[in-house]
Amino acid sequence: MLKVLSVLIGVVILGLAAAWLKLRGPDIPYATLEAKYADGASRFVDLPGGFHVHYRDEGDPNRPLLVLLHGFGDSFTTWEGWVHELKGKFHLISLDFPGHGLTRAPEGYELTGAGLADFVDAFAATLALPKFAVAGNSMGGGVAWQLAVRHPERTDALILVDAAGFPNEKPPAEVPLAFRLLQYPIGRAILRNIDNPDYRSCKDRRAFLNVFDE
Repeated sequence: MLKVLSVLIGVVILGLAAAWLKLRGPDIPYATLEAKYADGASRFVDLPGGFHVHYRDEGDPNRPLLVLLHGFGDSFTTWEGWVHELKGKFHLISLDFPGHGLTRAPEGYELTGAGLADFVDAFAATLALPKFAVAGNSMGGGVAWQLAVRHPERTDALILVDAAGFPNEKPPAEVPLAFRLLQYPIGRAILRNIDNPDYRSCKDRRAFLNVFDE
């Protein structure tokens, strides 16, 4: 029985190792990504601390300003539907958080809600933005309300869409597997190099995101 169990465990380990090797993908240089995904609405700005920030500036600059903050593992593209509907009524800025989309983060940067709220504050200060409404989804929602708490002088309205920060009453087994793995150093080490094959097979990243959202 022990011999059979050892063989089964070995097969499982080999299967997991093979899957990890198959899903690994090389890092893509930022210059390559910028050439593919930046467009006429894209802007870049450098912030203190080594951040090279990508954002999109769209809509009517004479209208009220709305800043859009995306969720974990996402980018400015999550707001494209909103931008299409609202750009005739608002001045819209959608930015990529550090390590997301086309925004470069300094080596060793750690994401925290408070740190990202301060990042948005520094972004707004660098661009000398007037008071704005801020909309955030998921992680971006958590950042939005922390921005409103930490830097109330920045915002005049708050829009939360499935925002992080509310009490999580789900049992641990119902927390998504990826988030459970991210709690541990070995899980983070495994996930950081995985490249989703369905994502790579799409001709356009936005097409993948649209299917994923559906």
